Amino acid sequence: MQQERHFGNNDLYTYTVKRVVWERFSNVEVEYAFRNRDSDVDLLPLKDKIRSKIQELNGLTPDRPFLDKLRGLKYLSDPFLEALSQSRLDTSHIEVGERDGKLDIRIRGPWFQTVDFEVPVLQIVNEAYFEAYDTPSVRNEGDRRLTEKIARIKAFVREEVAPSTESHPYGIIEMGTRRSFAVDWHGHVLQRLASELPEALLGTSNVHWATQFGLKTYGTFSHQGPMAMQALFPIHRSQRVWFEIWNEVFRGNLGIALSDTLGADLFFRDFDLALAKLYDGARHDSGDPFAWGERFIAHLRSLNIDAYRKTAVFSDSLNDLLSFEIWRRFAKRIRVQFGIGTFLSNDLGPKPLSNVIKMVRCNGFPVAKLSDNPLKGQCEDPVVLAFIVHLVNELVPGMGRP
Repeated sequence: MQQERHFGNNDLYTYTVKRVVWERFSNVEVEYAFRNRDSDVDLLPLKDKIRSKIQELNGLTPDRPFLDKLRGLKYLSDPFLEALSQSRLDTSHIEVGERDGKLDIRIRGPWFQTVDFEVPVLQIVNEAYFEAYDTPSVRNEGDRRLTEKIARIKAFVREEVAPSTESHPYGIIEMGTRRSFAVDWHGHVLQRLASELPEALLGTSNVHWATQFGLKTYGTFSHQGPMAMQALFPIHRSQRVWFEIWNEVFRGNLGIALSDTLGADLFFRDFDLALAKLYDGARHDSGDPFAWGERFIAHLRSLNIDAYRKTAVFSDSLNDLLSFEIWRRFAKRIRVQFGIGTFLSNDLGPKPLSNVIKMVRCNGFPVAKLSDNPLKGQCEDPVVLAFIVHLVNELVPGMGRP
């Protein structure tokens, strides 16, 4: 099925990061690489189909409703939006090929021009794979499952959240663009959520669908920001430098810090009193959510900060049932929000894929994501990876407070 392409069918963080790159890192060159985490799924036979679909992105430009949506956010400057309005997607930066017998996708070029491709290229890989499963019966099953989820969430809000006078509200942010079953299915899911679940849906990370359905957009930054800093600043300071630059650019807006680029230990070292006061909260994206939530609350308390006034966003492989359990554990102690992706945008019966596109080089230097889940870590240079692991786990702890 031919899917309609839109410049803004992308996560909000693409454009918030793009603003930082435009203002501070306009001359930086980067490389991203695709990684398929499903060892039992061979995507190589889809190489030509994926390449053809990626070419459909070429030449896409922002339309007026998309730009108006971003302008209404107030934290993307007019000069940046003027530059963005002149943008044109150039797929010559993307190479689809084969490496070690597997599908290989590389995105190379100036950071400002290539930052747009992570999310839509991942969406295209999923779309190409799931076309073989795209039948009326599969979509009907997806609708049946979505109906059940909506009913469960409604009941949970009605029976547990609404009667509680001490707990923060329950709210979900739809974050499923990159792994959606298909572009039109993603829109269908969001349309249903917007009309049938207004008591729980906070909004979406997808700018196009937020524009279409009048939803609020959510997102701050992705791993690529602090990863790129590894090549531009001393590695042990890279994450903190990104946090500080982010605050300088957005001046208190978008104050949710991603916590797992170099693991939780370094995050909590970097997220000291100054940053904890500047930021509204942090986002969990790997590792045990309950252990992380307890640690985040304890960390805030150790800084004499009232955790109840801060926010913890959970976004790692969530479904509704897990989000209920997390809410029950933490909602009386800290504001909680839930970024739910694949479970909403690609739950129709066929097993969803687990794939990512991450930055692997910045100005020619290898960069790494360690994560709090070994399966989600990534670095293409084993020597650099070994050094960063040693730095984070052994050298930095001996340095004392930053």
